[in-house]
Amino acid sequence: MPTLRRLVPQDADELVSCFERCYGRSCVDGDFYDAKKVRSRLAEGRLRLVVAVSESGEIVGHMGLTARSSDARMADAGNRVVVYQAFAPAPAREVFLPVRHRPLLVRLYPACDLERTYRDSPVEPAGLRCELEVVEFARRGVLRIEVRSIGTDLVERIRVVLEEADAELYQLDLPLSDAGVSWVVDAAEAKGFIYAALLPEYLEGEVL
Repeated sequence: MPTLRRLVPQDADELVSCFERCYGRSCVDGDFYDAKKVRSRLAEGRLRLVVAVSESGEIVGHMGLTARSSDARMADAGNRVVVYQAFAPAPAREVFLPVRHRPLLVRLYPACDLERTYRDSPVEPAGLRCELEVVEFARRGVLRIEVRSIGTDLVERIRVVLEEADAELYQLDLPLSDAGVSWVVDAAEAKGFIYAALLPEYLEGEVL
């Protein structure tokens, strides 16, 4: 069971490793890839984090506040990272990797310690109708589109949801068990969606 405690300067290198395991090199805040800058922000009071530390001493998660300056009265509270931790052994699976994100995902998967066979998915969906669920988190201004299966009608279904909903943030969950995932990733990113994370063993397998 991980131990929770405050981040200290001696943790800087391990925090950088945590970000690399979770994000590859895609995190927009480059300071989290530089241990010296992490220590500097801690010393200035611009970084106040609580970390989860595994029994082996690895940082496997963190959450906290980041401020733009040491005298700022407001801070960003959305700063959190969690390294995949399995509750039980996961089964071997076949996953379809979107062409544009394949290099990143191939780098991230080994840190998850999962037995996976990678497949490319350059084809259109095999089915005509998709299966999805729309969940709204009104207080947070977030709307999640949870896709269970991909069909050729998915892009149109997403367009309708975006037109009818009034959220500040739209989250699109796509199953990597579906061979049509690369097709819909290209279409979704053309509409303004961006890659956010790989969620291991989230919904009977991986979700992007």
